[in-house]
Amino acid sequence: MSSSFGEQLIQFAYAVDYIDATSFNRIRQLVDNYTRNTLNITVTRFMVTSRIGNEIGLIPHKHATMGKYSTMPVRDSRGRVASQTAFAFLYNKRLWIVSANPSEPLLPKCRSYRDLWSKSKGIPKYIKPTNDPIKTSIIIPLKDENGNVFGVFNFETVERLDITKAAKQELTIIADAMAIAYRTHSITKARNLFTGNAIDELNKILQHPLPKLTKPNIFLASSTNAESDVISTIKKIFLEKEYLDKFNQIYWKDIHRPGNINMQLLNELGTCRYGVCYLSERIPDAQPALYQDNPNVVFEAGMLHGRSDANSPTPASWIPIREKNSTDAPFDFASERMIIVPRQNGRLQVSQFKTMFRNRLDALIGTKK
Repeated sequence: MSSSFGEQLIQFAYAVDYIDATSFNRIRQLVDNYTRNTLNITVTRFMVTSRIGNEIGLIPHKHATMGKYSTMPVRDSRGRVASQTAFAFLYNKRLWIVSANPSEPLLPKCRSYRDLWSKSKGIPKYIKPTNDPIKTSIIIPLKDENGNVFGVFNFETVERLDITKAAKQELTIIADAMAIAYRTHSITKARNLFTGNAIDELNKILQHPLPKLTKPNIFLASSTNAESDVISTIKKIFLEKEYLDKFNQIYWKDIHRPGNINMQLLNELGTCRYGVCYLSERIPDAQPALYQDNPNVVFEAGMLHGRSDANSPTPASWIPIREKNSTDAPFDFASERMIIVPRQNGRLQVSQFKTMFRNRLDALIGTKK
């Protein structure tokens, strides 16, 4: 013996673990088509619980997703059951409602009702949801996996239908299957929401500066007339084994490509995560030796300093180096931790300078805690 539509539907509902909004609506449409063809059902309403303030209400699921219907209370202002769907929901009753008076067959107009399924008494007034001349309203509670009622499935027709065992069995199975499908749909919607939120969080991460996975660049800026003992010592440290795999060194004097050197310097500087700016240059003919800050190096230092904010699209960290016998430091850099070049009788104290520079370099690139 072949399975009925309801039996096929409930097998499907048990088998699947993902039902999105489109799929759920397609299943609803299949149920509508089936009940229209077999019971001449005019309209169906799949209603689920909602809230009106602190009170529980029912809302048609399809219209809720479209934002059309407001929630309908299950009790009126005097505490009475507000509708027949609310009666089925509150008392967990399957209802097959027709007019108690065959001469007044229209449910919206009749004065009393008969429940052919559960023989319920005290059935509240029929609330007219459509303009159709409804004569039969079938309402089946929807239950979760623990047996708690979370809504109702309402089938209505313009015909006065006599109840049959086959119809009761098939509609019960369909309602149970749709309850399972709705639970799966709710889980799917929650998963999609969580997934969407997680993707949004990932996207937020991308809006912030990210550490490069490639070896970063370090820019060495100096005056054309910078003291060669300082520059050569810095470059030698850059070439030490400990630092070779930590960054790529870019020294402006090593750029020999044809074209505008100033534009090339700006482009290279923009690619650098780190910078070392030896600001000082000797003032000609000054005795004893006196130094000033080279304006080009100050400009380059300013570019790095401006990117020192971690929220900058291309953040940078830098080390300023100056000679002791120098004019006042530029205002913007005065608070920076400068390396003051150690000299004795004009001679660079190489060992001391190396220690100072390595310590700052290690802190800059994070090689030591």
